[in-house]
Amino acid sequence: MCDLARAAGFPVPQLEELDKIGSTEAEPVLVELLGHPDPDVRDHALRALHRIDGTHVVDAAITAWDDPHPLVRDRAARVLVRHDDHRAVPRLILLCDGPHAAAAAAALTRLGDPRALPTLWHLFGTARDRATRHAAGRGLARIDGPQHRVGSDDPRVRRAYTWLLGHKPEWQPEDRLSTDTGAADPLVRARAAEAFGRLGDPAGADHVRALLTAPDPRVRATATAALRRLEAQRSAKA
Repeated sequence: MCDLARAAGFPVPQLEELDKIGSTEAEPVLVELLGHPDPDVRDHALRALHRIDGTHVVDAAITAWDDPHPLVRDRAARVLVRHDDHRAVPRLILLCDGPHAAAAAAALTRLGDPRALPTLWHLFGTARDRATRHAAGRGLARIDGPQHRVGSDDPRVRRAYTWLLGHKPEWQPEDRLSTDTGAADPLVRARAAEAFGRLGDPAGADHVRALLTAPDPRVRATATAALRRLEAQRSAKA
């Protein structure tokens, strides 16, 4: 099949078969066909190379990033967001400006590269879709970095920010969380209780306890779980 792919003028059918077979023995011909003049051939070659997880797949995708055809560039983006390789970080950051933002943010989170922090903060405060905002939040929770203020009136962003504070004890977020337990939005109050429980600071128990009689059942349930967690941590330390 590799010989047939090399000999064919338009080897897309052969590449589709190699994709299905998934053998690493096809890697040399797939790399060779990445230079084919037809963009459909380059696209199928890169897709097959991704399928077999070849050793050159990230290098190929980085090269294809500058391909003149949008079909191949899109394929390169799809490959890069699925391979956790630090060489791809600059491209992944750029992908955060387009339709692959959620997948790119998730890839940057897995890599844990601090170069991604400005982009993740931007996505966290401005992304309109939940998937992208949550992917950025997970990245900010995982990667060490300074605290930023997010200037947004969107209640979804405030809820997410309160959630994030529960993952960042180094930011000393107790004052902000105590304020959030009195927020008008019940979900912000619930996230604040959850954050206090995650942080495990006994000083947060009084703030959480005050939410046990909240009118919203979601707040009461979250506060109950958070207080139970705080009490368990206090018992473990005793």
